Amino acid sequence: MVKYKFTKLSVIIILSTVAIASLPVSFAQPEIGGIYIYPTQPTPLSTITFTIGLYKNNSSIDDVRLIFQECMDNFCFIDSNNISLNYSYSCCMSFYKAKFTLGHPDATQIKYHVEILSNGIWYGYNTSFINIVRTNDKKIDNPKDKHTPGFDFLLIVFSIFFILILTRLKKKIK
Repeated sequence: MVKYKFTKLSVIIILSTVAIASLPVSFAQPEIGGIYIYPTQPTPLSTITFTIGLYKNNSSIDDVRLIFQECMDNFCFIDSNNISLNYSYSCCMSFYKAKFTLGHPDATQIKYHVEILSNGIWYGYNTSFINIVRTNDKKIDNPKDKHTPGFDFLLIVFSIFFILILTRLKKKIK
């Protein structure tokens, strides 16, 4: 009789330990595999497609939300957007997607972060920024392409000055 109670107690302890050890796996925080933004260089008032890829783990995803604000330099506009992303498709990851249109013509960047509801717990992820490309007459302003104004003019002035000095030296030598 004592042997039977000992075996029953051993089985209960082993099963409890296995159940407790597997709890963190079943309630693991969802892991973002990638954030995809199209177009990669949005313009003011454009429509953006935002896709989040989540690795498949043992957590169930109840809701995926994108919280974003449009900003101008260091100032963010007061209207914050909180949109729910829809389940799109799954292959090796689960993808959630949403489209939205920017509303401020003078915005220079988008500040965003992702929140995921999984197993009744909200998980927040780091805040990121996307630069908005300013356009003038359908030409993209790229700060790397800008040159210092007047540099070419200085080169021409120094060249003319150098030529004048050389011609005077030639006249003095003759």
